[in-house]
Amino acid sequence: MRWILHRGNNTGPNSVENNPKKLMKLLKEGYEIEIDLWYRDNKFYLGHDFPEYEIEESFLEQNKLWIHCKDPQTLEFMNTVKKYLHYFYHTNEDYVLTSKGYIWCFVGKPALLNSVVVMPEKSLVTYSYNELVSKNCIICSDYLEKDIVKMFEHMLV
Repeated sequence: MRWILHRGNNTGPNSVENNPKKLMKLLKEGYEIEIDLWYRDNKFYLGHDFPEYEIEESFLEQNKLWIHCKDPQTLEFMNTVKKYLHYFYHTNEDYVLTSKGYIWCFVGKPALLNSVVVMPEKSLVTYSYNELVSKNCIICSDYLEKDIVKMFEHMLV
């Protein structure tokens, strides 16, 4: 099963989410990472609630990034200029489709074929490990695979 580090977190939520230096280190280690992207005044920023870390446009060219466009302006830019990258936009929809055809599930929503199950550690849904594997799901979490399996063995039955 594939795993995506939510905002670059790998040991639980922390205050250095979306930090470009940490993200580069994790990318070099081979991790897939969901990042939060803002596009303002022809500049790019990472940050969950607001543009926090300015980055070079070339940063977005890194393999294994899942780019969460944080507002319609950023989505529009990505869909016209950077449409070859892997990006998506959502607020509170149950499911959205990423630019590369994956279904991004809102926290707590049932897994679908080829979907990304987001934050199972925050979900009241009980996920069957066999079901997630058979549906070719990817897990996006604040924890590494070994940590989430240990913490949530009762969920991944």
